[in-house]
Amino acid sequence: MLKDEFLSFVSKKREKINFMRQVIKNSQDEEKLKPMQLDVLLRGYIVLIYVLWESAFKTLHEYFFEILKEKKVEELPYNLKNEILCSLLISIQKNEIKSFRCMEKAKKDFDDLINLIVNEKPQLKEYFQCKTNNPTIDKLKEFLSKFAISVPISPKLKEEIEYIIYSRNDIAHSGKHVENYSESLKKLLDRISESFPDEVESKNEMDLLQEITLDVYILFENITNVFEERYA
Repeated sequence: MLKDEFLSFVSKKREKINFMRQVIKNSQDEEKLKPMQLDVLLRGYIVLIYVLWESAFKTLHEYFFEILKEKKVEELPYNLKNEILCSLLISIQKNEIKSFRCMEKAKKDFDDLINLIVNEKPQLKEYFQCKTNNPTIDKLKEFLSKFAISVPISPKLKEEIEYIIYSRNDIAHSGKHVENYSESLKKLLDRISESFPDEVESKNEMDLLQEITLDVYILFENITNVFEERYA
């Protein structure tokens, strides 16, 4: 998956999700929505934004792999290379070394691996993955550090993502902590508008959810730009 493919994947998913905003707006204009119905639609919108965040996060490794797959293991970013080589050492340690010949073989395996082109060994792709459920901003930073890159993440975006993750988990598992998502989103909008007045353009809760999807897209676009500048 190349950069354009990855960003197209994220963009198309974002466009589909934001159709929910138009559904809500049209229903409000026609005065068809009762408060409970609005709450249900907002809950669905939030869950879909979480899906956007999670799917972009978990698909990112495919783009990274595409850029780095023609490199030797030795040329990979240090943390990624270290993880691959340490796994080989662990597997060697599990086997009893009975003679010097075994040690020679282990050294040969190590030398072969470090000089191997990544794409020649399909199993190496798993080391590019971020194996986590419920991805957070901190987990994203940790994942990017494996590839020796970082991107600035604004406090506004961090608060937005934390809200989406918390709300999605509440909706999926109990729904007890937030009774009214229209009011909850208005409070979030008031809070970030006060804290980051120059960064917020939204006027209502539906606009805010759409703005969050744009912020998510821009974050992953920035990640691909930084990655390409370093490795492409």
